[in-house]
Amino acid sequence: MGKVLELEQREQAGSGSYNRFEYQVHWIVCHIIGQLENNAECIVFCEFHDDMAEFIPEKEEYQFYQIKTKEDSSDWTV
Repeated sequence: MGKVLELEQREQAGSGSYNRFEYQVHWIVCHIIGQLENNAECIVFCEFHDDMAEFIPEKEEYQFYQIKTKEDSSDWTV
């Protein structure tokens, strides 16, 4: 068992993917909490056409969100 713990992992894509997905979940939950705090009515769809889609009944419109992460903390550019 000691050798397995000493060897570097062959690939780490799985844990990286999980971390990015977890960030998406946290972002969506924070967004929903913000909507609830503002008494805004909305319906949220996760992983449906985009990372998150939101229907706003009052405006009868959809908003679509792509939630991205970066390895470093630099600003995004267009």
